[in-house]
Amino acid sequence: MISDIQLMLVANLLGIFIFVLVVAYHFVAVNKTATVTAAASSATTSASATSGSSAGASVAATTASAKKLN
Repeated sequence: MISDIQLMLVANLLGIFIFVLVVAYHFVAVNKTATVTAAASSATTSASATSGSSAGASVAATTASAKKLN
């Protein structure tokens, strides 16, 4: 049978593990948003340097996908 000490250790280790997973998730989520935003702004900059309707469509698609993620 499991003792009180073993139960305490298992519960504490699971709590620490879950806390680390939450912190890691937030770290990844924040960096993913920053990467998408940076890609959208660079696409806007490069599209403004070129002319044509395909560049405008590319910017619109990138902006729409960035808004979808937010």
